[in-house]
Amino acid sequence: KARVRYPAIEELNAIIERTTRPREVEVRRVMTGPAVLRLRELVREVPIVSHVRDMVSLIVMTTHPGFEHAPEVTR
Repeated sequence: KARVRYPAIEELNAIIERTTRPREVEVRRVMTGPAVLRLRELVREVPIVSHVRDMVSLIVMTTHPGFEHAPEVTR
């Protein structure tokens, strides 16, 4: 079970800043390709309970205008 806390407002603002505007970044290697592939396989072993899976699917579907339960703002 992974317990992930919500980010603080300042952290959320930093995330928004980093992901919504173009900028140059320095890219450096932090792991090898084979290590990435091993981690990708490991992630597939993380269990997800059905009610969490269902909630994720519902959140995704509510962003689709054609979904019958999509909020008005999405349609």
